[in-house]
Amino acid sequence: MKHQLGCCAFNASEIFSSNLDAGTYMATSYFYGYLKIVLPARGGIERAGIFTALEEYEATHSIKIPVKKLFILIPSSTYIPADLKEISDNWMESKGLLNTITLDRAGVINRTYHNTIYQIHSEGPNVTSLSSKSVYLAVEGATPLKTFLEVQDQSHRYAPVYIKYKKQIIQNFYEALQNLLNDNPDCKDYVELVYYKDIVDNKRVNVAHILLETIAKIQKL
Repeated sequence: MKHQLGCCAFNASEIFSSNLDAGTYMATSYFYGYLKIVLPARGGIERAGIFTALEEYEATHSIKIPVKKLFILIPSSTYIPADLKEISDNWMESKGLLNTITLDRAGVINRTYHNTIYQIHSEGPNVTSLSSKSVYLAVEGATPLKTFLEVQDQSHRYAPVYIKYKKQIIQNFYEALQNLLNDNPDCKDYVELVYYKDIVDNKRVNVAHILLETIAKIQKL
């Protein structure tokens, strides 16, 4: 495969090794266009960071959020539904939004950014006893991956290339995004990237189990 950029030709290996690939670009755009806005604490009229927003949600709803981070799902298939309940076998349900950030950005007046709180029924969706436990967290899918999947599903001229190099693109997205977070002290402690294989033996993995395992590992650190 050859790509023409100006007067220079690049093959696939050169593109991936030179950080010119789609995964790295998606990560950079996602970080600076979204995570850098919602994660860190800021002054003025902007929200005081994801950590404070989670504390405010706790106080308002009288619940406990054990890990005050934004969990970002990066599934290997790139499939992310509108409601995460769908990929949790009903173990998860949305429980409202954190405080909204409103900014004027790129010509859009009063553009809004917000995050969703989910409740995980850690003993299963059919357990309704008073002793049953629930875990609350802020979690969402990495939206560039949803767009990436939609491009593959269309008769787009670049779709065959994206399909062919899908695995490498997703891996580079994850690695580039983690590097960007590590390089930004105001962000890295307030987000958890959950990169996982979501289809095993032709069956979709329950994302609630993945999240509960991730939370347990964080709490042991």
